[in-house]
Amino acid sequence: MQCLEALFCADKVCVGNCDSKAECDPGKYCDYAESSKCLLNVCCSKFGFYGTTEEFCDKIKVKRPSYDKDGSLNRVVGYYKGWSPSRRCNTFYPEQIPMGIYTHLNYTFASIDLDTFEIVAATESEKKLMTRLTDLKKVDPDLKVFIAVSG
Repeated sequence: MQCLEALFCADKVCVGNCDSKAECDPGKYCDYAESSKCLLNVCCSKFGFYGTTEEFCDKIKVKRPSYDKDGSLNRVVGYYKGWSPSRRCNTFYPEQIPMGIYTHLNYTFASIDLDTFEIVAATESEKKLMTRLTDLKKVDPDLKVFIAVSG
């Protein structure tokens, strides 16, 4: 099998480099997988990817992530990457985040203005994405939205 130097994109396919490893080991590829155990109580497909649908779990039913609003330590934290809409494959927008799952969302990454030391969006389009992410609070008022800062 030949390695591709550049990223190749097609419908639902992204291929990067030959150093990539599967997310999980479906049972026989431990040297080629990041983890031998599936995290977060999800299933590992025969191709080495995590998931919760029948494609990954066959007949096993996996409980959807949830939290107890009355519990002080129960949180489901998600991350939204500012470059998600500009990816060559699988672009993703804030409005595609499923509501009612997350207690906290972190936007990654804001930047620091080197002259004023203020926290700023990296680009004007990312500033708009930050607004779109915080607008999700209109649908889920209990949602907490934070901004992670990169230096």
